[in-house]
Amino acid sequence: MRLIWAVLPSESPHRYVVITSEDPGRSEGDAGWQARGAFVAMQENALGRFGGHTMGAPMPLPQHLIQLGVDRPRISFSEVLSFHLNHEAIRFIHEPGGSDDAQVLVHFHMANLLYFGEDFPGNGYPRIDVAHGGNLDGILKVVNSWTDPKFRIVPVHGKVMTGSDVGAYCKMLTTVEPSPQDTHLPS
Repeated sequence: MRLIWAVLPSESPHRYVVITSEDPGRSEGDAGWQARGAFVAMQENALGRFGGHTMGAPMPLPQHLIQLGVDRPRISFSEVLSFHLNHEAIRFIHEPGGSDDAQVLVHFHMANLLYFGEDFPGNGYPRIDVAHGGNLDGILKVVNSWTDPKFRIVPVHGKVMTGSDVGAYCKMLTTVEPSPQDTHLPS
């Protein structure tokens, strides 16, 4: 099926879009990518917050997405979604218990490039969504394995960093550990 998706005609050069965990109230849904022919996916816990990934008929589209003229992603994945494009293995790995229960680690294997989403914001402390299963220990479990300087890390905000920066981040997080009821650390 991957080959079929790759050769479908599209108005956009972007064939694959994976949307990471986000707040449904601030989301732009699929941002119109599906209408332009792209394959759009989202981790199933995150998609469930948009009324997708349900048995039977989907819930009505949230009003703000209707107003934006966009849709929610129609494809979800549970634990791992893999692509092999341009001689690169790209893996989207569900990391439950990070900043929330839908957090995804993106790993470009050949390029030694990673994206942790909100687990590694790049400009301070992470936002932890306790109501959706997020916790500091989960974030540390996810990022602590990627501290080798050979890894390049794309943070949510700022310039590309290295695994050494992730190591410093882990040290910062273990120095200031919040109480379990805190929803996010100070910024």
